Amino acid sequence: MELDLNQVLENGDVMIYSFQCSGYSGYWEYGSSSGGKAKWVRSSAACNPKDWSANTWHHVQIAYSRNSSGYITYHSITFDGIQHTIEKTVYGKFSLGWGHVLQTNFQIDGIGSGSNSTYLDDLTVYRW
Repeated sequence: MELDLNQVLENGDVMIYSFQCSGYSGYWEYGSSSGGKAKWVRSSAACNPKDWSANTWHHVQIAYSRNSSGYITYHSITFDGIQHTIEKTVYGKFSLGWGHVLQTNFQIDGIGSGSNSTYLDDLTVYRW
């Protein structure tokens, strides 16, 4: 499961805040820009989507902040009421030439075969 928020800045650069529970690594991972290329960085917080209860609503909260130099600090991930502290700072700015937008992305990828129905409800983004 991947959750992203893309914010275009006044100068046209894009801050990409991204977080995922990787079924491959078994950890929550956060996004970083390294040399203008996106990469995933493994946190110390374990997760396994195969362990998530089926036919159940799950609650995810991601706390992060950024500075004016393009660095994002991922503070924590809370999944179904259990908070994991991250407190890692990475560079997260890309020069993509996008128009002015604040955009959310939600993705579900799978390992192996099968299918599922996934619903996103009550998505709230707070910014100040």
